[in-house]
Amino acid sequence: IGRSELGIGIKSGVPRPDIKTVDGLKKALRDVKSITYPQDGASRGTIEKMFERLGIAAGVKPKIIFAPGSGPATQSVADGKAGFVITLFSEILPIKGVDVLGALPGEFQSDIKFSAATSTAVSDKQAARAVIACVTGSKATPVLKAKGIDRK
Repeated sequence: IGRSELGIGIKSGVPRPDIKTVDGLKKALRDVKSITYPQDGASRGTIEKMFERLGIAAGVKPKIIFAPGSGPATQSVADGKAGFVITLFSEILPIKGVDVLGALPGEFQSDIKFSAATSTAVSDKQAARAVIACVTGSKATPVLKAKGIDRK
């Protein structure tokens, strides 16, 4: 169907640090007051390995606010309770008051791919194929893009 990049969300209207380079990302993560991400999210390991590889894990540990999912994590940024959320673009875009700051740069780029298939146990294979055709068709592309899912 598509993919959604892992990136940083920031409260709308606040100054936007440059995270386009690894050095910029490292500085931004050091400077932000707090960082949130889902406690049980699929990306948690990737995020924590990034902190380790950047050499800032110990420094950012006191700033981390775990959330019970991407929605609550991103909402905490909108509410001003956290400075950054690190999650998928598709989890940032639906929350009013939060903007995508950008994707993680360089070696830290990561994404989640979304696929569709029919189960062998499906009772109406034609209906299942129609749903898949709908979400993979060209008319779905702008809708998916607006939701943070890219076809690339």
